[in-house]
Amino acid sequence: MPLTETQRLLRRSHLGSSDVAAVLGLSPWRTAVDVWMEKTGRLVERDEPTNAMQAGNLLEPVLLAWAEGRLGELRRAVAVEGPKPLMANIDGIVSASGEPVEAKTAAIVRPWVEADNLWGAEASDEVPPHVLIQCQVHMLVTDRPICHVPALVGGRGFLLYHVPRSVTICERIVEGATDFWKLVEEQRRPEGSASPASVKLLKRVPGEVGQVAPDLVADWLKARAEATVAKKHKEQLQADIIEAMGQAEAALCGEAGAVTYYEQQRGEYTVAESTYRVLRHKKKGL
Repeated sequence: MPLTETQRLLRRSHLGSSDVAAVLGLSPWRTAVDVWMEKTGRLVERDEPTNAMQAGNLLEPVLLAWAEGRLGELRRAVAVEGPKPLMANIDGIVSASGEPVEAKTAAIVRPWVEADNLWGAEASDEVPPHVLIQCQVHMLVTDRPICHVPALVGGRGFLLYHVPRSVTICERIVEGATDFWKLVEEQRRPEGSASPASVKLLKRVPGEVGQVAPDLVADWLKARAEATVAKKHKEQLQADIIEAMGQAEAALCGEAGAVTYYEQQRGEYTVAESTYRVLRHKKKGL
């Protein structure tokens, strides 16, 4: 659902819990520069969520309903203002205790990767760093000692984590948020780089011509040329492997594990169907 103008202004005038994770350098997706560009109005507003965001939004009510069976009745979607400039949009709050709840999904719309092992044993406090920061912000603004994290993790199902409040982390959050907000108010860009996703949303002035350092362009051209060579090399090695497999659909490769070249189907829900093959690698023992 598109944000209203009031919601846009409110989001730009505060730091949310996911913003704080980025400001502290602990977000997998955003940087402090990304947050600064958003808060200073330099980015085009994007209402369309990514596939991962959409999955999270659709599954959040399911996760919260599941969490109620473990934690008791929840108040949903609660906005709580903390020390300036903090304001947390909390997924749920346990009615009986006032403890915050942060619902999460992981590895739902993408393959399982090693980073997802940051989710530890159920009932522990072993959550990814950016989730830890979000939880600390929630506890900071609600003044509660624990934050519950119901999570739906690909390959593992529903899990419930409990993150205790850390006075040290909360102090670091307040300090970092305060220092960062000064940069926002003074229109001073923080150190570091913006993410590729954010720079694509930078507002542009039609017809305006700027200046870019020659060395920066030279480095980009070099990297692009190296990527082209690497891509061609990868494609040739892939062709060599497929040829070496002969007419087999799978092959063992010693300590390297195995490779497969199975047929896939495209256009399952369309009139025109076609098939193709994909070369995949499996580690030994899997």
